[in-house]
Amino acid sequence: MRWSGAYVLLAGWLAVGCDSVHMPSGPPTSTPAPTSGGGGGGDVAAILSRECTWCHTSAHPAAGIDLTAGSLTAAQYDQMGMGVAYEMAPFITRLQAPDKRALLDWIRAQGGAVPQVTIPTRATWRLEYAIAGLPDGARAPGFAFVIEDGYIDESAWTVGSFTDSHGRTARGIQLSQTHSVDQSVFSLSRNPSSYLLFNNIPWHGRFVASRMEGDVRVRRWMSIGMHARELAPTGRSHRQYVRLQIDRDAISMRSAPTDLETWPWGDAPDGRLVGNTNASGFYLTGSDWLHFVFEARRETGGVRWTARVTNPATGAVIADLSALESAPQPLAGTFFLHGYSVDAGRMWANLVFEGTIDTSN
Repeated sequence: MRWSGAYVLLAGWLAVGCDSVHMPSGPPTSTPAPTSGGGGGGDVAAILSRECTWCHTSAHPAAGIDLTAGSLTAAQYDQMGMGVAYEMAPFITRLQAPDKRALLDWIRAQGGAVPQVTIPTRATWRLEYAIAGLPDGARAPGFAFVIEDGYIDESAWTVGSFTDSHGRTARGIQLSQTHSVDQSVFSLSRNPSSYLLFNNIPWHGRFVASRMEGDVRVRRWMSIGMHARELAPTGRSHRQYVRLQIDRDAISMRSAPTDLETWPWGDAPDGRLVGNTNASGFYLTGSDWLHFVFEARRETGGVRWTARVTNPATGAVIADLSALESAPQPLAGTFFLHGYSVDAGRMWANLVFEGTIDTSN
């Protein structure tokens, strides 16, 4: 992980997500039932329940924190203070300023340390730094879940390497999804949508413009997304984002929620994106790398999304897409990897993410 300026020093230890942050240990302390956090914020218990508890459970205590246990250590309060201050929680929804202040006031009241934060105007993230030192087969450094039924499935995302038929070798993150949908929870789908949000990317929900570049090894139904305002593992109604979707015979830009969110072509238009959103007519077996550049830029009337996908071995352009998201309040968010359907062999490599950050409130 590498950040410019002072943020280089933060990169090695900001990891509120799936991996524990190594902090000094402290004596256990009882966790009082939180109420008002002060500072103009709302009810802390309600905030934790709404935004945090679904991830920090006894079954899946993200960052080693179980908010249902009734007690936290001093080190965990410190960890929470850092996570909230740096907006490091992997859940993309950005806390409203009063709610964030309420949480920080409550953490301070329990003796937790809250670092001073200066938010930069831009950020750059590289996958090669995030996986440096991890062997092939290691779990991906991020937070992964299956959205159809809320299953936290981190084991399906691993570090890997692949050499294609042109002799091009790349190292990155691969998905071998075997978890099927719990029909009692989500009866409308037979294939799960598995998401990975990377650790060490603070200021979730503040990225207002972005550029993503990288390589993908295509099998079917894989994508990379941005501007996710809502992405919770409780079904399709809890998705709101724009993504570049790549399949064996079609590439598209799609937004969610929409009827076309899991299928890249069709007669009905995408309600949020206006322009050239589809490319089809080719077929890939998953044995070669594709290169993509996916960008979002503010312009008059909304956000301009562009995507260009090429065959890096031949130089052939496979997709050249452009569309306008004309929402009066363009979504702000972070990026994620996504795979739909149960299978193996999908892979993302050489990812570089650059984003402009909203520093307001």
